[in-house]
Amino acid sequence: MTVQPASSFHASIWSPGFQGLLWTNWLTAINDNVFRWFVIGIGKDFWEPQDHATLLALGSALFVIPYIILASIAGWLADRFSKRNVIIVCKFAEIVIMLLGVLSLKFESLNLLLV
Repeated sequence: MTVQPASSFHASIWSPGFQGLLWTNWLTAINDNVFRWFVIGIGKDFWEPQDHATLLALGSALFVIPYIILASIAGWLADRFSKRNVIIVCKFAEIVIMLLGVLSLKFESLNLLLV
């Protein structure tokens, strides 16, 4: 009796579910990094030139801290609930956060933009 390897389409990296996860993660990383550098670039207009290094450190920290705080919570949620639903809720939250970022630009509020 021979054991056959699991070579089904659904167990590969080409499965629709895994591809959806990969593209979601890739788009999130691009979105976050573009927005972070956009915020830091806009912030330079509000800060004195000698404080640009502080703005860079603050802007970078404010974009990394939520990952550190929320990563374990997201993992717990993904284990407890449907991963699909967790991703949908997180994407919705990301859209709301980006809309708040756009509003902060409209109102020229650097503090809201950093939040």
